[in-house]
Amino acid sequence: MQEGFKRKHTATLGADVVGYSRLMEEDDIATVRALGQCRKIIADCIGRYRGRLVDSPGDDLLAEFNSTVDAIRCAVEIQRELENLKKAGLPVIEKKSKKENNCRTALKILSRIKT
Repeated sequence: MQEGFKRKHTATLGADVVGYSRLMEEDDIATVRALGQCRKIIADCIGRYRGRLVDSPGDDLLAEFNSTVDAIRCAVEIQRELENLKKAGLPVIEKKSKKENNCRTALKILSRIKT
């Protein structure tokens, strides 16, 4: 092992908005407002699970966690919180068709866990 080299194991959580370009074309003001609400929820969850927001360009975000378990728990909580916004009647998630379930919505945050 090289002297001074320290190995670090992390888990990352990546998220983006499904259909972001289309949503921006349809109603950019509402889309930016909804994205702001989602970012607040996500940032709060990342903090609760001892994560660190690495970058958030456009509709993407990348967070880092020292624990895979914390990353997964954070992703699950983010999905629950965003579902609660929908149930409260806030215009954050828009269903595209009757055939789609809540996991395939227009303004859904996809959480991809990578280790």
